[in-house]
Amino acid sequence: MKTYPLIKNFFLLFITFFIACLLIEMVLRIFSAPGTKIACYMLDEVAGFKYYPYSNSIYVSKKGKCVIRKANKFGYLDKNHSVEKEGFYRIAFFGDSFTEALQVPLENTFFRIIENRINNETISPKIETLSFGVSSYGTLQSYLTCKQWIDKLDLDLVVYVFYENDLGDQVKQINTLDMVPYAQLDNGNLSIDKAFIGKYSYKLKEPMRTFKFIRDRSFLLSEIYRRMSLLKKQFRKTKPSENKNGYIPDQNDPPSKWPPYLIKTAEDLGAEVLLEWNNSVVSSGRSFCVLYIPREDQLEISTENQDSWKKWLQDFCYSSNIVFIDPTSALVYQKKMGNPVYDDHFSLRGHSAISDVFVSWFKDFKQIVE
Repeated sequence: MKTYPLIKNFFLLFITFFIACLLIEMVLRIFSAPGTKIACYMLDEVAGFKYYPYSNSIYVSKKGKCVIRKANKFGYLDKNHSVEKEGFYRIAFFGDSFTEALQVPLENTFFRIIENRINNETISPKIETLSFGVSSYGTLQSYLTCKQWIDKLDLDLVVYVFYENDLGDQVKQINTLDMVPYAQLDNGNLSIDKAFIGKYSYKLKEPMRTFKFIRDRSFLLSEIYRRMSLLKKQFRKTKPSENKNGYIPDQNDPPSKWPPYLIKTAEDLGAEVLLEWNNSVVSSGRSFCVLYIPREDQLEISTENQDSWKKWLQDFCYSSNIVFIDPTSALVYQKKMGNPVYDDHFSLRGHSAISDVFVSWFKDFKQIVE
């Protein structure tokens, strides 16, 4: 008899909690906080994670503008593409959130603008652009993703879109994510640590798949998970056992804030991954290039005086005979004309400027190749 009130009270408490969560969920969906991002990721044994095919991703800008994008059948925020090439010249873009470009509608992304512009001009054969960008991807993840698709989709031109945090994303001491592959050098030879596959294979099974499905589609649960991840990241960075060699920078910190030993680690790993990537693409009869994305606060500073990875990357590409595409001048021109080119990531004008530079380069490239 005495247990009945306890069960009743527990049940009422549960119902109250459940209703409160529903109300908070409704409020968050109606009045989404600026910077909100809802994305449905799945475990990917190649690169660690990517989007669930056909899932929706939602982004709310600082100005309150909401953008909804849908993943294609391959699990990337781009339109669907057939496996068969059907006579097109295929250009594939690999990179992180700047390639993903969730902040703007699909039709306004630089890779969709590039396809439309080139195909509307008298250039033959027609091209097809494909985007494989995913937030937080480093150089290694982009390379591994390229290896997965280059033959299957018969890609012709591989474009690695490099942003300033890419080098840090593949250094294990810096990137606190443990659900990703990491590059490592063993006696100068590049190898890949894929320990995450065994550690997180349970995410592919029930009930974890169902729980993650619900969490990734809930504003409330996604926000709780995001904040817990930030706390976990901060805790890992401040643990004394992991700071014996000094300050551990964030991926987005400029090189001046990095200790010398981590700068060398990042550059060595980045060079080996890029070199192997370029060689594997070129040896298969295809073309490879690097499209550099400038750091916003360094945009108008000369390359030699920048606190960025640009000079290192530029010098490495030139010495390794890798094409280096730099849109800095076009972005600076738009900025001086009073057109903002950054808005969290790229603004609409920024995407247009990037596409202008790439289309101009591609026209010259096609003439050389032909």
